[in-house]
Amino acid sequence: MEQYLKPSWSVEHVPVFIPHLRGSGSPHKNRHTRGLLFGLTDSLPPESLLESVFIGLAMEFAHCHGCFNIPAGRTVKVIGPAVKNPYWLQLKADILQCPIEAIAFDETVSLGALLIACPNVVPPTVPVAERYFPDAVRSAKLKIYQQQWLSFYQFKLRQEGALIGE
Repeated sequence: MEQYLKPSWSVEHVPVFIPHLRGSGSPHKNRHTRGLLFGLTDSLPPESLLESVFIGLAMEFAHCHGCFNIPAGRTVKVIGPAVKNPYWLQLKADILQCPIEAIAFDETVSLGALLIACPNVVPPTVPVAERYFPDAVRSAKLKIYQQQWLSFYQFKLRQEGALIGE
């Protein structure tokens, strides 16, 4: 994450990773699609490969997020083990261009189910462990990378017969 936060960070040499290791998710859910990794060289540092995985996951998340009619800049709340990974949360903030709140509450899903089942229950105060805000420079770099990622994404799905007519 240290390198990612530096102004000199560049996504230029990060391989494209499409994380369809168990099929693709929304909006083109298909359990038969496969992952893709493009841009490997014999001089690629292991850190760049790992960065490719994180950025590919963030791109997949952003692609799914874009399917919903969510107002731009609206805060996204994150629960579970992901709240312990600052790099992952900052990537989400930067690619979605919105604030990310890491919720520090162990039983968030159970509480949500309870509140849906019993709307009159007064919810407890749920603490925000950390807030992450998008960085305009990194967001711009990721948006350029996202266009390349989407080209590979669409090409891959067409080759697999999972994307027709788009």
